[in-house]
Amino acid sequence: MLLRLPKYNLQVVYKKGTQMFLADTISRAFLPEINAGDFNTKLEEVDHQACLPVSTNRWQQIKHASADDPVLQQLWTTIREGWPESRSDLPEPLYPYFDFRDLLTVQNDLAFKGQCLVVPASLRKELMAVVHSSHIGMEGCIHRAHDTHYWPHVATEPREYIAKFDICSSHPTEQSKKPLLQQEVIARPWAKVAADL
Repeated sequence: MLLRLPKYNLQVVYKKGTQMFLADTISRAFLPEINAGDFNTKLEEVDHQACLPVSTNRWQQIKHASADDPVLQQLWTTIREGWPESRSDLPEPLYPYFDFRDLLTVQNDLAFKGQCLVVPASLRKELMAVVHSSHIGMEGCIHRAHDTHYWPHVATEPREYIAKFDICSSHPTEQSKKPLLQQEVIARPWAKVAADL
């Protein structure tokens, strides 16, 4: 902000809250009642498939697997009918979804957490293999999985999956410590001169 403001000649003036009409208007002049049907129609017009890097074949595969997944069927019903007040009123398989229930939506028989596709249990290992196929390291794979997919424990399951591969665990991403280099003892003063830049 400091870098952008110097090109303007600002004059700051104090005004009482009663004289700030814009803030007063926004806070008190609410919109007339909105038709919920129109609002839901606008939400359903969002095309998640255009936003996600998922092929059409994979999209159909996830859709069929989601239709066969009993947990996702319960999740769809709960999203459409409304969430209970407490986690204990839910079926136990839906407990992990309760904390971000406001982000969950259903569109075209698929569940989404924000922009991420909720993956059925039958396809999770296969999608972990696809994410790991580029061998971009542990954190890279986890970030890649987080960008497009979601399931409970999406942060830990890929980590455990990748740790099983010997080649990946033999090349850790951490920087290795170099051994301490011993300096030889100098026989006379000023025999070796160095400067720390």
